[in-house]
Amino acid sequence: MPASRRTPAEPTPLTGSWAFVDLETTGGNPARNRIIEVAVVAVDDGIVVDEWARLVAPGRPIPPSITGLTGIDDAMLADAPAFSGIRDELLERLRGRTVVAHNARFDYGFLRHEFRREGITFRAPVMCTVRLSRALYPGVRGHGLDALIRRFDLPLDARHRALGDARAALSFVDAATRDLGAASVTRAIERQCKGPSLPPQLPADALEGLPHSPGVYLFYGEDDALLYVGKSIDLHDRVRSHLAGDHRTHTATRIAHRLTRIDWQETVGELGALLREARLIKQLRPLHNRRLREAGAQVVIAVAEDADGYLAPAIVPARAPDAWPGDRWYGPFGDRRSARRELGRIADEHALCRRRLGLERGRGTRPCFAYQIGRCRGACTGAEAAVRFNLRLTEALGPRRIRPWPWGGPIAVTEESPDGSHGEYHLIDRWRYLGSTRTEADAHELASDPPETPFDRDHYRLLVRWVERHPRSVVPLDLPNGIPD
Repeated sequence: MPASRRTPAEPTPLTGSWAFVDLETTGGNPARNRIIEVAVVAVDDGIVVDEWARLVAPGRPIPPSITGLTGIDDAMLADAPAFSGIRDELLERLRGRTVVAHNARFDYGFLRHEFRREGITFRAPVMCTVRLSRALYPGVRGHGLDALIRRFDLPLDARHRALGDARAALSFVDAATRDLGAASVTRAIERQCKGPSLPPQLPADALEGLPHSPGVYLFYGEDDALLYVGKSIDLHDRVRSHLAGDHRTHTATRIAHRLTRIDWQETVGELGALLREARLIKQLRPLHNRRLREAGAQVVIAVAEDADGYLAPAIVPARAPDAWPGDRWYGPFGDRRSARRELGRIADEHALCRRRLGLERGRGTRPCFAYQIGRCRGACTGAEAAVRFNLRLTEALGPRRIRPWPWGGPIAVTEESPDGSHGEYHLIDRWRYLGSTRTEADAHELASDPPETPFDRDHYRLLVRWVERHPRSVVPLDLPNGIPD
């Protein structure tokens, strides 16, 4: 029996039963790769009560890269049991405990797959020490095990071996407790381990596999009716939060009561999630998305001079700005009513002639009603010169002006995954989102034969903000003809 790490009288955030687990595997995919070593450090109320480690024969050669990383080779596993030979022993050490691991999604996913191959459905509460480190030290970069070992000078007798890494994860919790106090670490652990209150009609394993990565999630009800589409930079945490027992809104409660299935689509990053959410809402029309908009109903205010030289606003369907006549376009708006309301607002606030704005009927130079009561400066009668009226109208509409397309053709906005392992190219032309690809070559191919895509105000707004904040992410695709109108 190993020596305990503290006396029972010392405060500890590890109240209860915990299993600090680490695995070494033949690769990173639990569906294709297998476990070659497993270790469990059992902790009860902060006291280490057992340490256990086993080599496991994977039934296939060890890749040289894995041998180079772990030191485990085929000769070492020649007499090791298969997973079936340690299954019961491992299961006994995990039963009734919260599984703790550094990057717990990886270890827990492998455990579930290996047990599933044995005909066992394994489930356990899970805590991730990577996420715990991020929660406790949000201003610090680097939360991998090597970074924590250096930062806290953690004892380590065998890096990239299962027992050594499991001990290191426990040592990090001890070090954080000494650094921040037991109360702070306990609160962070409780926030992470607090499970959602699942609706009774939702399967118990409905949240299994939800990744800690960006993407969109889709809630379905009876008869597979789509209830809601949402986005997050962490799908796992967002869905769990959405299903928390104390729903904050009536709509959230109604969704939870009807929810029977959860689906999700991963994206490389935040922008991909934002773009996909906006597109899915338009395409699928989920019942409870309050900001649901029909792309076809969106309009803009297009401004051009009339025969008298006065700028005359016209409310027209939204499409690629460069295809419109005239030289100024404002909006976009969700529908014609919203556009008229904006014209009415600026007429009232800036004493602009409502007749010239198309809000009031009338002919010739007869004064409009607002002019008769002193709320129009006389553009209707010619008392306000066209040049003055046009300047004031342009200034009043200015904040709503649609940005001119600053590139000669389509662009790709690049985005990289949080771990830097892969990226994505979001193809944009005249503020229209055309789709996403994983390579620049595919982006060029998509740009050369783009889909018919309407101008969408949600895409426009988020893309303008994004390229302003991330100008280096823009890659011009050198296709000057752009998309067809």
